[in-house]
Amino acid sequence: MIRQNKVWLIFASITWLLPVSAQAQVKIAVAAPISGPRAASGLQIRMGVEQAVEDINARGGVLGNKLILSIHDDEANANSAITSF
Repeated sequence: MIRQNKVWLIFASITWLLPVSAQAQVKIAVAAPISGPRAASGLQIRMGVEQAVEDINARGGVLGNKLILSIHDDEANANSAITSF
């Protein structure tokens, strides 16, 4: 019993001392017409990008890094797209 406790204590100590490796994140941004006259196509773009990110993350991400998606509404306007980032 004493030996099991020592083994457990050693294991717990080593585990506690190991560095916790946080998974890195890759942030990607997409500008799409979420509102305005082209909102219907923007919805398709958003749904496609979200599904792609979900699929990629389910397979382990990119080189082991999780993708984080940020979608910006460009209102189908070049100036809005530039200022949204």
